[in-house]
Amino acid sequence: MRRLSSALHWQEVDQEAILASLRPLAVSLILCNKTVSHEAARMFYTKNTFAFLGQHNWDPIVSWLRTIGPANRASLVSIEVNAGRPDPVWQCSNGERFANAEGMTRWEIYPRHPYLQLPTTEGRLRCGRAENINPAVEMTFVLLGQRTTEQKVTIVMDLNRCSYPGGRLLRYPSDPCPENGWYSMDLPNLIEKFRSLHTQQVEVLWNGTDCRKELEDQQTIMESIGWDVKVLLATEDELHPHPEFHGCHSASNEWRIAKYVLRRKELTGPLMQDPCPLFHMCHPSLCNPRITEVPKFPSLLQLSKKCL
Repeated sequence: MRRLSSALHWQEVDQEAILASLRPLAVSLILCNKTVSHEAARMFYTKNTFAFLGQHNWDPIVSWLRTIGPANRASLVSIEVNAGRPDPVWQCSNGERFANAEGMTRWEIYPRHPYLQLPTTEGRLRCGRAENINPAVEMTFVLLGQRTTEQKVTIVMDLNRCSYPGGRLLRYPSDPCPENGWYSMDLPNLIEKFRSLHTQQVEVLWNGTDCRKELEDQQTIMESIGWDVKVLLATEDELHPHPEFHGCHSASNEWRIAKYVLRRKELTGPLMQDPCPLFHMCHPSLCNPRITEVPKFPSLLQLSKKCL
């Protein structure tokens, strides 16, 4: 069966939702004379948040930024992006990539970005599951960097109850597919690299929610892997709707879901890319023939030591 290309996949847009968000706005003013149109467009792009919250691969963001043109890009203030985990791919020891064995690769396979250096482990490169990041991510920051205004743009990466990138520990060591919950630091590392290279007028924040007790337990780990962490006040917490399924702690006050905001710290060295350490299977026929052992599932203690 032929795999859908990214161009076909991201055209599945909820047009009704788009129209509903525009109905309260007097967008017809943009069609008036040149003076009114210019001011109306400036207010439209300055006073609204433009959200890309469905399943997408960043292509629609780049397409939209190009379509609205330089003048309207200069008026942008707020963009919101779905920050779900990137598609998984299988990466060989030489950096070559293939579709994920479980058929979970939805988009076309993108090459590993050259900023992500391949690390060595005991003298050899590792193979395993990696994240499929579209080069369009960098183009987003290139286009925003072409603005002639000093006005800041804030991009909010909405984690939408997804685990935060990097360092996340498993709640259940017996999980048969632990790799499905893995979210590496590759995307936030690349985004910070692109931001520093192409535009200093863009601020990127990662918003998420999690059990307040877990956030308190893991804040040191989160900071050690490169995050500035801000946990919002307990007055903004929500009660977990099904605490019996949460299972991380027993005390009732630990079933509270807290909101947090992450900001990637300034990069201080080269970016080292690494396949998922939790992946429990290997494709030795596709990878370096010297790799003959199936990677072992690391224990929670080993992961904790690695993160700390």
